[in-house]
Parts: sequence; structure tokens; C-alpha cells
Amino acid sequence: MNGKQKELADALAVSEAAISKLLNGVKNIETETIFKLEEVYGEPIITVVEEVRTKRYGKKK
Repeated sequence: MNGKQKELADALAVSEAAISKLLNGVKNIETETIFKLEEVYGEPIITVVEEVRTKRYGKKK
């Protein structure tokens, strides 16, 4: 990632090794890490589309 991995690790206050494990599928991403990513990037990481929720569960939020 040419330095980007270190930048992301610094922004999330984790080690480069932790980022490497996430990116290589060695470790599952934790909810707290998702929240931190959303803060760093200023964008939602996970969204649930209402149409899909309705089709799968038969109800709206």
C-alpha cells in the first residue's frame, strides 16, 4: 500500500501489523474498528438498504 497502511494504522491508533492482518483476511474486523474507520473517512462503512431489509425480514425499521 506504499505508506498508506502506516497512515491508516496511525489514524486508527493500531499497529501496522493489525492493519495487515485485516487487509489479508487473517483477522476479522471488529465493530469498534468500523466505527473508527467511519470517523477517519467521514463516511459510513456499513449501511443496510431498507429494501433489502424489508425483503428479508418483512418489516421496515
